[in-house]
Amino acid sequence: MFETTGTLFNSATLHVSFLGSNGEFQVNTATDGTVTFETSGLNAGPSTTTPTNFFDFAGESLTTTSKGTGTTGTVVLSNGDTLALTGITGGAGGWVAKTASDGSGGTDVFLAVCFAAGTRILTPLGERAVETLAEGDLVLAGAGDELVACPIKWLGYRRIDLTSHPRPTTVAPICIMRSAISDAIPHNDLCVSPDHGILIDGKLICARQLVNDTTIREVTGLASVQYFHIELDAHNILLAEGLAAESYLDTGNRSFFANVDEPLLLHPDLTDELDYPTRKAGSCVPFVWDEATVRPIWQRLADRAAAIGRPVQKRATTTEPNLRLLATCPEHRSVKPIQTDGGIAVFVLPRGVKEVRLVSRAQSAIEARPWMEDRRKLGVRLKRIVLRGAAELCEIPLDHPDLTTGWWAVERDGGAMRRWTDGDAVLPLPAIDENVALEIHLADEMTYVVETEVPETGRVAA
Repeated sequence: MFETTGTLFNSATLHVSFLGSNGEFQVNTATDGTVTFETSGLNAGPSTTTPTNFFDFAGESLTTTSKGTGTTGTVVLSNGDTLALTGITGGAGGWVAKTASDGSGGTDVFLAVCFAAGTRILTPLGERAVETLAEGDLVLAGAGDELVACPIKWLGYRRIDLTSHPRPTTVAPICIMRSAISDAIPHNDLCVSPDHGILIDGKLICARQLVNDTTIREVTGLASVQYFHIELDAHNILLAEGLAAESYLDTGNRSFFANVDEPLLLHPDLTDELDYPTRKAGSCVPFVWDEATVRPIWQRLADRAAAIGRPVQKRATTTEPNLRLLATCPEHRSVKPIQTDGGIAVFVLPRGVKEVRLVSRAQSAIEARPWMEDRRKLGVRLKRIVLRGAAELCEIPLDHPDLTTGWWAVERDGGAMRRWTDGDAVLPLPAIDENVALEIHLADEMTYVVETEVPETGRVAA
């Protein structure tokens, strides 16, 4: 610990360099003017409740809302003092300057990663950073107009290394900008996990379904992210940065967190829908994810984004799948349809071909419809596959066991089977002794994004 008890006068500059991975510098602040402190080596690293390398301002209660990115920055305190920071470690993806009582009437000022960690939760004594809360602490909760003080039953936490995750986009945080939902709600930028339920219009919707890439967006380029979740005696609604968001609901996903007595889920997927029935049954308010309910809410938030000067980018789309075959007979050939009419694409197959690949445009449905929950890479959706020769007709059932590579699982549309390709599906064929026509009967249109256009309004192509 380094300590100075002398008076620092107006415009004075104090040079500080921390030694080692942990340290503290304590000062009695100036009484007759503001002071600039130049520091190096401050660490915004992985500590959850105990900061590493921090200032202890003795005898004075201070606050700050300073944020930054990278290895340098400036923190301005409520008394006018300034911390000029260089050599920041552990916070390249973003950091926030935080304050906490030092237990003796003074204030600790330290840095923390500002994505998910750093979120302020409303308590009976005001807002507190989620990582400073503990079991037994009171928070204010309630889905209606009345908030009730509820004790924290459990606080789960987990730091995820995004650089080693095979699919980092499934766990990357969603940032909801200040005023994205309504005026000053949230009242600061709020970052939550993709599956965190946000209360809008009396319904809980996963944050990822609200993404519009402007006021609500996925945060990219992070090396890691630290999540916290608050469990109460019963599922309820908390206020995080003024925005109504759900408390933790145990749907069998507790192994996501690092502080549980069970094996840790190594590579979690926070876009998985398998627990939706459990979430719906256990939620304190309706939990929804269907397009009919979510799309109007998404659109209203997109229109709001345009109204506050951050329009959603308009993207050009098409329903043309660019469907074709790749055949080997014996050399590779690309075969285009001779007819596309009424949802049926007809191809003439070369004699002797034993297998073709059904190739088309392919992408996730959320590219054109961000409010959707289907994150599979989709090509075309089929309802029939027919081989038609001069004398006979042969139908390949959609649940044929040889339809494996490039095929998603069979779906039911009432009593009828439907099946999606992923844009490059292998289609084995029975022995063919004559030229035959292959008919691909499409069940539905898919909307594909083909390019981006200059923003015009908050609406996107349907």
